[in-house]
Amino acid sequence: MEKIRRVEELDVFKKSHPFTLRIYQTTKRFLSVERIGLVPQMTCAAASLGTNLMEGSHRLKRTEY
Repeated sequence: MEKIRRVEELDVFKKSHPFTLRIYQTTKRFLSVERIGLVPQMTCAAASLGTNLMEGSHRLKRTEY
């Protein structure tokens, strides 16, 4: 079994921040009607990628990580 690495070393973590920034940039061009429901959902979901990975890496048990 592969040793658990630091979350910062994972490719998915490295890609999560640029992805989040791209979502924020993209949603700026959306129509105002889409800004009410769709944009908050998209930006929240994108931002949660990195934060959930970081939070999970600080759990006490290996199975939670």
